[in-house]
Amino acid sequence: MPADASEQLTLKVADETFRDGPQSLWANRLRTRHMLPAAPHAANAGFTRSNLLSGVGFEVAVSFLEEDPLQRFRLLRQLMGETPSTILVRSRHLFGWKRYSDDAVTFFFEHLASMGLDEFEMFDALNDTRNVEHHIREGARLGLHSSACLIYSESPIHTDDYFATKAKEFASYGASALLLYDACGVLRPERVGPLLTAIRAAAPDLPIEMNVHDQTGLALECYREALRHGVTALSSAARSVAGSNSVPSTTDLIAVAREEGVRVDLDEDEVAWMDSYFRYVAYDYGKELAPHVAYDEDNYRDYVGHQIPGGMMSHYVGQLESLGLIDRLPEVLEEAARVRVDLGCPGMVTPFSQLVGVQAMLNVLDGKRFHTVPADLRTYAAGHYGEPPGPINPDVLDRILGDEPVVDPMAAYAEPMLPGIRATLPADATDDDLFFALFCQPAQVASVRQHPADELPVRELSPLGALVGHLAGRDDISRLDVRIDVSR
Repeated sequence: MPADASEQLTLKVADETFRDGPQSLWANRLRTRHMLPAAPHAANAGFTRSNLLSGVGFEVAVSFLEEDPLQRFRLLRQLMGETPSTILVRSRHLFGWKRYSDDAVTFFFEHLASMGLDEFEMFDALNDTRNVEHHIREGARLGLHSSACLIYSESPIHTDDYFATKAKEFASYGASALLLYDACGVLRPERVGPLLTAIRAAAPDLPIEMNVHDQTGLALECYREALRHGVTALSSAARSVAGSNSVPSTTDLIAVAREEGVRVDLDEDEVAWMDSYFRYVAYDYGKELAPHVAYDEDNYRDYVGHQIPGGMMSHYVGQLESLGLIDRLPEVLEEAARVRVDLGCPGMVTPFSQLVGVQAMLNVLDGKRFHTVPADLRTYAAGHYGEPPGPINPDVLDRILGDEPVVDPMAAYAEPMLPGIRATLPADATDDDLFFALFCQPAQVASVRQHPADELPVRELSPLGALVGHLAGRDDISRLDVRIDVSR
């Protein structure tokens, strides 16, 4: 698409305020009661869709917040009106950590569709599209719009031709759209144009969307280039859950689009309300706004080798500090870059960022490479997760597997899982019960059921209300004057 095509473009914006933003910056510790007041405003803002849940969000809701994520989804969906709802699905892991069979995938989408799901985004961190072919076909059968993620990574393997091949595969399965997804923030602006051109040539009938995180400070400039090359939709979030390890803020995205002469059909008053409201939520949670990240070439060069995401980096620092070995962090990061290449350059997102990171730590602390190998890495090397983007170093593969054969993971997906899971449930079990049984332990479900989300109050909290409440609780203030401008 020519550069001047932006003059005719109306950009669609996918809202990540409820999912990607809090997942990337707050470890998903955002409670349902703080989401619900914002949902009608997100609906009125005019987003092309709103992302409401992911596997990590599901797990955190159950394990840490003791909330029912299915009820959360239902309540949010009711408040979203005509704005389509979407979720992020983690390949064959769906919302869990084991790899699920075809019948489990079918039930997963059927149940969520019955709850009002309109769309879904799905990714496979290896970009092994075979892992999500069944997802796409079942979604089409159920009338669900599917955005197939091309997981972006920087390596000699991840060429324009590589992504074009993956795009063509997704198109052959019947995907509704392609979503170029850069969770590590390593995409450079100068790469965007050629990459989008190659993808569009491979799948000319599919809209192309982008989700770029801002770890290196390049996300908005990548979005600018995407606008110049006719991207259909871009992802953003309310300011308090945007920037840094998250996606850019919607406010900043609108400003960039305006500079490029691109129309954005959003109600900016509603966008401003969401910025203001989540600023209060951040205050209530004791969260600071993410710092502005300015691009630095030296920092980028150091980061792009290992591409360890923010959450994993925090884990590294904590572990090394507890061992009194924080001075070895640079050594561990250098080793992570080597391990990533040895393992065929997997995308550095869950679960492979953890596999690479843990192995690098073990290599450094053992003083021997691949002397200690976790079971999950053996599973990866044996092919159970799918085909890596590039070949695994043969010497490393031999050290990990020995004589153990490499398997075809697709062969196991036809074996039904649901009958065995249903057999563990009471005769009067609901589909919600079965859904939880796929991903949770019984004790976790029992704890969640003690805190039903449908009993939560839906009330609009605001920064002004928070300020008044805070000041009213102080004993050193005897008088409070509030002036409200209603001229708007």
